[in-house]
Amino acid sequence: MGYWYPAQTRVDQLDSELKTLEQFALRPAGNVANTTPAVSDMLTQAARAEGFPTRQLHQWVWLGSQYRLHALKGGRIAGVAGAALAFLGKCSDRKLTEDDVRDLNWVLESTVQKLCDLLDASAIRSCLSADELARIEERLTLHQSSSVFEENEVRQRVQRQLSELQAVSAAGHLTNLTDKVDALFAASRRDGKDGSAARAALLYLAEEDDAVSDSAGFLGLLDDVYVIDWAYATVEQQTRCLPMLQGLLEAYPYVADLALTGMPLRPLDLYSQYVCCAVLDSLYGAEKSPILVLRETGPYCVLGAFFAAVEAARRQASVERERLTEWSPGQHVFITDGSTTFKTIFYGEVEVGSSRRFKLGVRDRATLTAPLDLAPYISASPTPHKQLSRGNEFGAWLKERHADPLVNLTGAGRKRAADQECVLLLGPRHNLDDFGPGIQPLGSSLGALLGMRYVRTDGRIEDLCSSATDTPYIYCASDADTAYDLIRNPPQHVRTWRVIVDGARQLQALQAALATDGQNLVPPLCAVTELHDREAVSEVAKRGFEIWYLEDQDVDLPPLTMRRKEPNASLLSRVLARQANHWVTVQRVHSSPQGFLEAVDEWIQSASADKGRDGDVRNLELLVSAFMRTALARPIPTPRSDKLLHDLARTIAMQSDAYRVYSPLAASLHDLFSQMLSGGLQKYDRQRELASIAEELVAGEVAAVVCRSAQTAMACSEALRNEAKLTNLVWTNLEGIRREAPFDRIVVPGWLDRLSMRELANNGYGSRLDLLLYPFEQRWFERTMAANATWERRIEENSLKALGDVADRLSLKRRTSRLWREQTKARLEASRAAESVREVFENSDTPEFEKLEARSIDAMHRSVVLGRDHHPTMKAQLVMFEEPGAFAFLAPGGKVIVLAGPGGATTQAAAETSDAEKLLFRSVASLEPGCLLALPTATDRDLIDARADQFIDDAPRVRQVSALWKIALRRLIERTGIDTSAIAGRMAASGVKRDGTTVRSWVLNGATVAPRGYREVIPVIAKLTDDPELNDSLPNVFQAIDLVYRARARAAAAIVRELFAGEIDLDSEELTFASNGSIVRYVLHRVRSIEGLRDVPYEVVGRARTLGPTATMNNSNQSNAPERLLP
Repeated sequence: MGYWYPAQTRVDQLDSELKTLEQFALRPAGNVANTTPAVSDMLTQAARAEGFPTRQLHQWVWLGSQYRLHALKGGRIAGVAGAALAFLGKCSDRKLTEDDVRDLNWVLESTVQKLCDLLDASAIRSCLSADELARIEERLTLHQSSSVFEENEVRQRVQRQLSELQAVSAAGHLTNLTDKVDALFAASRRDGKDGSAARAALLYLAEEDDAVSDSAGFLGLLDDVYVIDWAYATVEQQTRCLPMLQGLLEAYPYVADLALTGMPLRPLDLYSQYVCCAVLDSLYGAEKSPILVLRETGPYCVLGAFFAAVEAARRQASVERERLTEWSPGQHVFITDGSTTFKTIFYGEVEVGSSRRFKLGVRDRATLTAPLDLAPYISASPTPHKQLSRGNEFGAWLKERHADPLVNLTGAGRKRAADQECVLLLGPRHNLDDFGPGIQPLGSSLGALLGMRYVRTDGRIEDLCSSATDTPYIYCASDADTAYDLIRNPPQHVRTWRVIVDGARQLQALQAALATDGQNLVPPLCAVTELHDREAVSEVAKRGFEIWYLEDQDVDLPPLTMRRKEPNASLLSRVLARQANHWVTVQRVHSSPQGFLEAVDEWIQSASADKGRDGDVRNLELLVSAFMRTALARPIPTPRSDKLLHDLARTIAMQSDAYRVYSPLAASLHDLFSQMLSGGLQKYDRQRELASIAEELVAGEVAAVVCRSAQTAMACSEALRNEAKLTNLVWTNLEGIRREAPFDRIVVPGWLDRLSMRELANNGYGSRLDLLLYPFEQRWFERTMAANATWERRIEENSLKALGDVADRLSLKRRTSRLWREQTKARLEASRAAESVREVFENSDTPEFEKLEARSIDAMHRSVVLGRDHHPTMKAQLVMFEEPGAFAFLAPGGKVIVLAGPGGATTQAAAETSDAEKLLFRSVASLEPGCLLALPTATDRDLIDARADQFIDDAPRVRQVSALWKIALRRLIERTGIDTSAIAGRMAASGVKRDGTTVRSWVLNGATVAPRGYREVIPVIAKLTDDPELNDSLPNVFQAIDLVYRARARAAAAIVRELFAGEIDLDSEELTFASNGSIVRYVLHRVRSIEGLRDVPYEVVGRARTLGPTATMNNSNQSNAPERLLP
């Protein structure tokens, strides 16, 4: 990317020119009536100039208003603003080049920074004075009492004003102005308070000589804009939180001013500003941490982390400026712009001519002076320099350097303090990869500007978004355990944390860890979650968190038409643009009967209602729920789904036949499925309905069909390859919809799950949402949406406290007009008056077959702990697989082998950018439905480790030697009875920090080859255990571990080669290979769902298991088949 500002020599020239212009502008204007219209004309001309950066326009408008307000009496404010405007005027009469834009960047941003230091905080976002606001209210009161209003005449009178405003409509606060005026004309025909307010506002707009005379040109119409915004909020009961947003922007102005997305770069829209300000207020203003609820979180946590880092840097810069004044002469310092660093000695300030400068010491005992504006680039060195920088090199840099954009944004350059406040973001890794590169503040990247680092579950770090600093402001993690470790054991340069959590479920996990470790200190924390995930939000709210539901209509006008996808728009731009599309999305349910599945659903309801059913029937329920899920998941029949359904139906018929003598429920189930088998497998598909929708599409329209998984989508697309009527459909899963929306139409061919159905209904992913549902699925959908509406009303009511707290704090700090105070009050009263609704019970909208699965999950948990009451336990993630009854408990901070993701096997191109082990391993926290796992059945070693033995000579001996450090720990525990937490304490005293659960996993888990940093850790273990064999064999242990790691790398590479060559059948039930004279088997399972954390015995973690009598399908006669946990 190019430079944001010009070189320092050019900056010096600009500063000199601005000082000259300021001498003229600071004098009282002789004729403001002529001067202000000229400034308005110049701004209009600049907005139309070719190459003008429209992202700057709203700030230039503010500068013009400050000049208008202060020109009559003159002075420094008028001088600074007038000088910048005069410079803009010189540029606006020609095509602007890149050098011109860099000049404007510097002039505008440095001028805004100067004015912020000169103005009262309440004026930083305002274009009107307090007297003007008072006059506006007086004239509106006068117009409201008027009985004269001729609509046609008023329409004609306002045309000039609207036309002039449209000329500079790129300014952020002028968007949707015409739509608002049209809404006011419609409201003017009403009786009552709303009609009176609309008519008064339109009459105000029509008159020339109002609070700020319209003869002042565009700048004289900003009072009219103010009135239109107020009247629209009054009449339509929308955008009522605009004054709250403006108040927050007074504290965090860079949220609205910074251009950081899109091509060309532009600032955030109003709703995105609202969300980011809410994140900042939660971290820096609120006394109590709230949960921010959005329809779609998308990039907002990444954006929030960036702005929180900006605020942290601004506060740190303020501290650094104070520290600089305390330095004594002789202080050794660093001077850096982030790419070049100089070592000098600071001797304080000296007089040089008519100005003051810093005196600095350089090599050979020489000294030189530097301008005071170098202060943001200077930081103290913790130790004296051994050698100083050369004076000539430093002098050349002073002239040639480009000013650092961070100086105007944060008040400091790229220097980093040794004790800075940092931001910790806990959220999905894919959001960082998807949205991070699209955030380009000041023409740079997020990481290059402030530093951004990702911490993996194994503790390894990865710099993101071109980050190149060892002291970044932003740290990221994808699992709660890693985030907890960072909070309790922060990097050396981190003084305190501000924590942002993406999702209520992640917040639950992090809060649980923070609340149970015995430490009371919890850093300021903000959680951002989605409207459809109400169960998790409700659970977190019970722990004392306030809820703040951020609705787009509170600050922005709902669109009248769908905001469609722009050509070549980035994922970030698409997601931000579609936030209000839910207003115009049309939903339609297409219901068609399916007799057999209706009968199965009725059987499930009967089984659920029968409280006296025995365990055999409960095992049958699991199979029936699997059959229902499989039947609903396939909109188009495929050979694989047909086979799976037939096998399930046959198993159900056989199992129910065995129990029907004892159970009427089993007998009715047998009758149902035996009839189906005798008549052949029925076709459960939606092809006819899909063809009907495809025929309705017009040329150029795109319809996306949402399947439960990427595999199902690919299979359906392949099955319909020769169906000409359906080739214009895009087959995808929900993740694909999130990445590519908005579409013209979204088609949902059958029930997905509660969360997915709510998400699709809540968000504007398409102009139209077509739901192809059977009658019982329609009942499920209507029930979940009714519960969703109840939930939305409840959190609107619960948002009252958070909104009120923000409004109260802002009212104490800033000037507000009576008009907008009334709107804020009305917004709060609307929340208070919302219908009080009862608590939504989690199961109120759950389909019956999902209730059966929930009971099965409870049965799984009970089965693994049965008889193991006194065994050591750990929290493990329950992962359900697509095969009926198949599941595994996995360590939440661990990793598993993933042979294929939801989108299929890894491509050759992806492999070329990653090492083989990194390609195959995936953290448990990042697993998602559709991932294909290779899990052990009779060992706790992963697939790579087992294959590694093929590449080790005398593998059993090497393995024995490499494990001596674990053997020594086990001997110590057997000999002394010491607890693993006590071992961790002794290790910490020796300088190696590990928690007790980590040490316990070393002792109980054979899969760990070596601890992280083993060359430092194992000698500590040897000393602590005083184990003779380990102490005598340390060199051999290190050599053996190195051999194992090299063999693992070769094994991983071999697996990847076999995947690309098609030698590994991803549709098989198991993967086998020979090793050390025996056959090793790993079962292949595809993830169906992630079901949360459970406390389970250590020994059950990491292995595939099966619940219930599914031997017909799972081949449990094999000695190493998944373990059956129920008879």
